[in-house]
Amino acid sequence: MQLKLLSVSVILYLCLSLSAKAQDPKIKYLSVSVMTESVAFPFTLLSPLHPGIELGITLQEWNRARSSSKLNTYAGYFYHQELDQSFYLRGEYEYAFSIKDAVSVGLPVGLGYMHSFHTGPVYEQREDGSFEATTQTGRPHAILNVGLGVSYLQLGSLQPFVRYEIMAQSPFVVTVPVVSRSFLKVGVSKKF
Repeated sequence: MQLKLLSVSVILYLCLSLSAKAQDPKIKYLSVSVMTESVAFPFTLLSPLHPGIELGITLQEWNRARSSSKLNTYAGYFYHQELDQSFYLRGEYEYAFSIKDAVSVGLPVGLGYMHSFHTGPVYEQREDGSFEATTQTGRPHAILNVGLGVSYLQLGSLQPFVRYEIMAQSPFVVTVPVVSRSFLKVGVSKKF
């Protein structure tokens, strides 16, 4: 319960900080991506597919000659058939540099909240030692992500991208306090 309150407090703080720092409240970019998730060490496993979707909003952007910085927020969902299905909200800072105004390489780091539900039935042990099926309310998690992404900049206001991210999730289960998940995302951003 304390972790859930702490996670919600951190998310609210990040959202308020982002909105207070934004000089222009308009949305800068809107992005959508499809992804696959894996509970594995980074860069070791890309199959089987565990599908997901993520929607993103860029709240602030600072541009320089060959680089830019962005403050982004994301909402996402993924389904891991043998393990769980999860919803998350996170804030992110992304530094990017461009190569010949054609390709942008981004380095994001973020923090957020995830809520997961077992994909199978959940059982509870009664006082007499027997088990009964119970309604699950899910489990709260704090998440931290880092990544590497490449965007193509030559299509006007549309910017297709590919991104690989690593996420640390805590707590995972009682005996494993932290687990890493990796994501391969393919999507498009629309600049406003």
